[in-house]
Amino acid sequence: MFLVTLFYIFISFGFLPHFFASAAPRPRFTKHSALARGLVSDSADITAFLAEHNTVRAAHNAPPLTWSGELALKAAIWANMCQFKHSDGLLSYKPYGENIVAATGDFSIPAAMGTFVQDAADHNPANPTYTHFTQVIWKSTTQLGCAVSKCDSIFDRSFGKATLYVCLYNPAGNVVGDAPQCTILIFFSKASGYLLVPPNFSAVLLKSEISSSVYSQRLLSSGFIVWHF
Repeated sequence: MFLVTLFYIFISFGFLPHFFASAAPRPRFTKHSALARGLVSDSADITAFLAEHNTVRAAHNAPPLTWSGELALKAAIWANMCQFKHSDGLLSYKPYGENIVAATGDFSIPAAMGTFVQDAADHNPANPTYTHFTQVIWKSTTQLGCAVSKCDSIFDRSFGKATLYVCLYNPAGNVVGDAPQCTILIFFSKASGYLLVPPNFSAVLLKSEISSSVYSQRLLSSGFIVWHF
């Protein structure tokens, strides 16, 4: 049996003092604890993480992310603890965006990253919500660092080991009140069959992004074009 579940986080700077405050001592982490397992250092894996994110970001007019070894190390530290929850400020006093997913069975990087954007079709730019998807495409985010760990404690042992992916983003996205800065330039609704794009968007790229052929378009007063297919 295959199980998959996700966590996402939104950041509210108004809540940060409480969010990071704790009477308990902050845990001490060392690089050696992270290097034992989980740290992504293979160039092919780094390329895969970046490609999965940047392909989606490019389709939404967001600049590409670059890999951060520091973020990858912090992600590995948290992934190695095999706790299926957010770090809640334990990794740094500086807020990071976090996307976390775990599944049993064969769970590749593309499959894991695909879960982060699976709610894209339901995103409404006129009434945005904070999800894994919005963190992936958050325009002001510039850095990415991810880690992976095999864990026994996330699901019932009868399902086997879980593969846990942790991705950290800097600067953090999903900032409450800053949703307009997360500019969604493409809106695709499977239900209605409409695609909202800027007028200067390449029709060639547009056609490569959808499975059906585009057969009509309509110019809106806002300057955007609605393609119907």
